[in-house]
Amino acid sequence: MRRTNNLDGRKPSVGWERQRLQTPLTDLDQSRVLEGVEERTCEAADQLWETLSPQQKAAVEAVAVDMWEPFIQTIEKQVPEADIVHERFHVSKYLNESVDKMRRQEHKELLAEGEETLKGTRQLWLYNPQHFSAEQRDEFSELKDQQLKVARVWAMKELFSKFWDYQEEGWARRFFKGWFGWVSRSQANISPQTSANAFSSLNLPSQMSPECA
Repeated sequence: MRRTNNLDGRKPSVGWERQRLQTPLTDLDQSRVLEGVEERTCEAADQLWETLSPQQKAAVEAVAVDMWEPFIQTIEKQVPEADIVHERFHVSKYLNESVDKMRRQEHKELLAEGEETLKGTRQLWLYNPQHFSAEQRDEFSELKDQQLKVARVWAMKELFSKFWDYQEEGWARRFFKGWFGWVSRSQANISPQTSANAFSSLNLPSQMSPECA
């Protein structure tokens, strides 16, 4: 029996009694929540997997999950043969958060120098440029021409959107390798702790860390 599960940190909208759940385990094939817990921890995720029998876990072929490393680790421990899948929603959210982190850091740096270049620009960096008004388009174009760090991170995020257009795995992997190489080479020129570290998580290291060992 084929089985695709979802281990997620989002609140499922399946009725008021489920609204406090921080970690639901969902059967995506049947579109139903199997179990849930209120905590978002390694232990809580392990508890969810223990609600499945060995036969049920053996039937799991893939798990859709957000990009929180402890979730990935529990999947590798509980259903090691299953593929780990990151949904487009989670990847896009992660990339947007990376852009916003850089914007906040650079805004703080500029304010210390008496510059307010990034003041009130948050939505410009997060919205789809295709939905900009003419005024927003002109303002954003000027921002991108100022060699801002956040502009480079935004460009990385925008380029990654092409990843979803690939239909063949080989071409998708080749694109990702090139994109990730660009991000890695840009780390020293952007910031050692913000966007670089966030983007680097897309490399999806599989090794166990002490947090969930």
